[in-house]
Amino acid sequence: MIVQFTISKTGHMFGLKVKKSSGNKTLDRAAIKTVKNSMPFETIPASSKEDRIHVVLPIEYKLS
Repeated sequence: MIVQFTISKTGHMFGLKVKKSSGNKTLDRAAIKTVKNSMPFETIPASSKEDRIHVVLPIEYKLS
């Protein structure tokens, strides 16, 4: 599955969504929860010309 979100210059996340589903709603919700639990993110250094970072993150679960 793939999730995407944006991190602002101050480290706040917005726009979190599942871009490509795993096909299992429970795993999709778990991926969203995992990213949310990763907050807070670091701020973008003042020396950077970027004011936000767009993230596309593949997440793989292996069920056993």
